[in-house]
Amino acid sequence: MRHSFISRALVLAPLMALAACGGGDGAGVQSASSNPAPSYTKFNDLSGSQTMAASGLLYNVRSINGATTLTIEAVDPAIATANYNATTGSVSLTGPQGRASSFTSADIISQTTSATAYQKGVGSVSVSPTIPAERLTVSTPNVAGVDLNYTRIGSWAIWNTTYNNYQTSTGIFGVNTLSSDMPRTGSASYNTTVVGSALHNSGSFPTFRIDSATSTATFSANFGTNSVSTAINISAFPQTGVSNGAATYSTVATPLFNMSGSGTISSTGSTFSGTISSTSANTNLTGQFAGGFFGPQAAEMGYFFGASGTMPSGYAGYVLGTVTGRKP
Repeated sequence: MRHSFISRALVLAPLMALAACGGGDGAGVQSASSNPAPSYTKFNDLSGSQTMAASGLLYNVRSINGATTLTIEAVDPAIATANYNATTGSVSLTGPQGRASSFTSADIISQTTSATAYQKGVGSVSVSPTIPAERLTVSTPNVAGVDLNYTRIGSWAIWNTTYNNYQTSTGIFGVNTLSSDMPRTGSASYNTTVVGSALHNSGSFPTFRIDSATSTATFSANFGTNSVSTAINISAFPQTGVSNGAATYSTVATPLFNMSGSGTISSTGSTFSGTISSTSANTNLTGQFAGGFFGPQAAEMGYFFGASGTMPSGYAGYVLGTVTGRKP
């Protein structure tokens, strides 16, 4: 029997040709060639065994000399690769630096219409016997309240005893736009949404929550020059305390900073990567982003970004987040 959680996003995008898959809604979209346009299957309708990959960042957040620090260890169009069996519900993942995990449906700890979370093992008995050794969260992004059809977000974390914290791969995945179906001329702008978090090393409650209620992003692609550009305006909700072990946040957003970035689209595929930095006064953040295009003719997009440096408060800090979108 097909497991119910495949209906809301499991893990990471089919790399195999989807032209053989039926039932998609892209049959009417014409590719740049004279060949018939490939048909795409929406993510929720995928079935059977899938070989999948995500484009994003491998990073760790840890305390160094008393300060919480972000370190980006890798930027990769295949930051995590997975084999998923829709019949058994098992997921096996591999990634840079020999990282590997396997999850089954028995490892699911929560499931909603927008996200599925897995965890297993114990990360550090000496620190806390309840810290899981391995975690996986898969979520469905939406733009203006409507779920994306082909794009998903995955975050895979393994407890690292050297860091005494998690080493995390976060990436964008889904039903990738086929290389043969990628636009190679013209340009497009996307309607987007941004979510994430930020931290500065100041005070008892140093974190901020970022969401599309008050933060905005733009994203455009020039397919003729294989280039992308993006801008993010971040107004975030500051942390006000802790309740039942979870951070609580103000209901009033604080303007933080603006960022801009540019990158390159793969000439042989549908992924892209680039650099991003702050553009606001009294802020000096630099970092990277990586993502890809999904669905027929690059109908959807998404990327994960991370940047660190000096926050507006003057303290060191960082920001992590995703931007996802669709063509108007």
